[in-house]
This record gives sequence, C-alpha cells and structure tokens, in this order.
Amino acid sequence: MLPTLPETTKVFVSQAMQHSTPEKVHTERMQIIAKLQKLYPETNFILIDQYDIQDPPEWESKTPRGIRWAKLARSIDMMADADLIVFTYDAIDYNQTGILAPGCLSEHTVASKYQNEYPNEYFIMYEYQLDYELECRDVPQFTQNIIECVKNDIERYNRYWCKLISVVKKHMPDINLSDFLVNDTSSHWALEYSSGSMNICCSLNKCVVIDEPDYDGGHRFFEFSIFIPMNVPGTTDANIIIRSYYYDDRDNGIRVYSWTDSEFPIIKEMFDELKETCERETKANKPNII
Repeated sequence: MLPTLPETTKVFVSQAMQHSTPEKVHTERMQIIAKLQKLYPETNFILIDQYDIQDPPEWESKTPRGIRWAKLARSIDMMADADLIVFTYDAIDYNQTGILAPGCLSEHTVASKYQNEYPNEYFIMYEYQLDYELECRDVPQFTQNIIECVKNDIERYNRYWCKLISVVKKHMPDINLSDFLVNDTSSHWALEYSSGSMNICCSLNKCVVIDEPDYDGGHRFFEFSIFIPMNVPGTTDANIIIRSYYYDDRDNGIRVYSWTDSEFPIIKEMFDELKETCERETKANKPNII
C-alpha cells in the first residue's frame, strides 16, 4: 500500500552513479518523478539534487577514494532532508535480493535502520513498487474480485463448522476449542484437534474445482471428521465423516459420507445429532418453491 505523502514532498533518488553517465542519471531521476506524479497527482515533488552540485575546493587534495567517500557522506547528509527516498532498479539487484551499487547499500542501510527511530518522518520506496502500482491502477483487482466471489461460500462453510462443532462440544464439554491447530498443507487448509480420546479435523480442499454430489468417492471441498479410538477389545473404533456437496442453488449442503455405529450411548447420540444437523442445514439451503 502506498504511503500518504506531504503536500510538498522532498524526494531523494538513490541510484548507481559510479559507472553511469550524466544523461542516464538525469533520465532515471525524471522517470522516478514522473511515476510519482502519476501516483500522487496532487503532490508537489521537489527533487533533492546530490549530483549536479559543485565540489568544495578542499576536495581537490583528496584521493579518488577520498572523493568517492566524501560524496557518499554528502549524499547521506542530504538524504536526511528527504520525505521520500526512492531506490531505482540499478540500485537494487532484485533477482539476487542484494545491492548492486555499494553506495546505494550504504544509503539503504542508513535509511532502513534509522526508520524505526523516526517513524513517519520519511518513507522508503522502490522503483519496482511504483511500476507495480501504476500497472495495477487501471486493471481489476484480482484478489478483491476473488474474495467477493468466494465470500458467500466461505460464510456457508463457516456456518457448517460452527453448527457441527457446537454439537460435539455439547456432548463432549471437556474439549478445549482453543487447542485446535491450523494446518496448511499442499492439498488442504485444516483445523485439527487431537487428544488421547478423540481426533477431530475440519478442512477445505484446495484441489476441488467442481463438486459432484453423486460422486461419493471424490474429495469434497468441506470435510468434517471425528475419529474416536475405543481401545477396548472386541469393539470398533467410532468415526464419522461429513462432507459438503454442491450441484446448484437448489441442491447443495452437507451430508454424512460414512460412519460407524457405536455401542457407547454418548457417541451414538452425538453422531445421531450430527446427522440431524446435516439434514437441517441442507434443508435450509433449499429455496422455497411456490
């Protein structure tokens, strides 16, 4: 997100100069100012010129190294007056995530390290950010459009989760809901709970594009499962798997994909209520037909 700049903003442009030419230096600076002006049409930008200035007479006795270091020190001193510091492509090697120009490295280090001590007194930007903002300004926002598309679906899946886990909590009050862990795998986003007596998982499948309601062998987008090891000889472990389905607006919801009957009343009652919850939620999704 672009920062809010003062109405009059002093700009320092950090760019590679050692092996550049005056024409290239000036062209890069004017390009930066032009990009900023497009992004901030109401802002008056003043360029801090650390290039076209006369060296002091006492520098005549300096060695080439001394002159280079003195110019860098002067640039850093001038950078202190900036409201905005912009690093050009030539200053930063983005492919290698390093600094191309040694002087720009010093300027970047000073600007970034001191920023925490002087919050909002100046801002740092990069030329690639300016180009990105300009490219995105006149095109639809991909992520925002996708969020709008899936928002209703996500709200529905969240409602399924709340209804189902409330049933479990009712029958198993000792479960601590804060103990659920978030897990992001290559195929699922999941909330998982595990204890010695029960495993619960609620997940969204990243790989599902179309969910066919009559294809029980397929992976549903939303899945809620409970596994309860009995640890008693001669008894079967209890488990239930609930999955969403969507055919169209008239036929969608959640249903029990598989379950095992249990001899233990508390588990049987919980599973029965989970089945009833699926039926109610699915019925609630069906439009009223007159």
